[in-house]
Amino acid sequence: MPGSRARALFAFPAGLDWQEGWFAPDFATSGRLFAVLADQQSRVSAWQSSDRGRTFHRWTALDAFLAPLVNAYWPLVSLASRPGERTMYARVSYDPFPRSGPLTASPPAPPGEQILRSHDGGRSWRRIASGLAFGQRGRAGTLPWNSEGIGSRAAAGALELLPSGRLVTMAAKFPTFFGVYVSADGGRTWARSEFLP
Repeated sequence: MPGSRARALFAFPAGLDWQEGWFAPDFATSGRLFAVLADQQSRVSAWQSSDRGRTFHRWTALDAFLAPLVNAYWPLVSLASRPGERTMYARVSYDPFPRSGPLTASPPAPPGEQILRSHDGGRSWRRIASGLAFGQRGRAGTLPWNSEGIGSRAAAGALELLPSGRLVTMAAKFPTFFGVYVSADGGRTWARSEFLP
């Protein structure tokens, strides 16, 4: 949804603009929706609404994973869930090279690629897999990619939960591979796939 259209539909807090948004799995009955908003310095934060977008409040559980990245360039967040289910997944990616100044509020910087899971409809989150972004130093994680990839950010970083229960995302193992990665165990482990599952 383009930012101008989102602003027309929802009452975002002053000074913040739409970057990404999702409806909760139980939106039809709860009216809950989620958004990642950015200020004029391109710093992003997570928000949620329980009244179909008329008012928003900070989504503190997910925001805890974004707040340390005070100078990251456009952190990318993607959510995945299925209607009627409380389990949700999130992918958080960011470029390890800061816009200016220190990357994080306090070192060490978190992994550049993270997979999170919630069992309570997004009220709490736990990191279940992670990996270093391309060019980032530190202990290697378990994710087999190191970049959100090429092309549009929406396509490159999108996380999808299939009817089969498998998770799918587009990512890159720079500079050798860009394509589809699949998880069959709830996001803990991932494998490269030449075809969509």
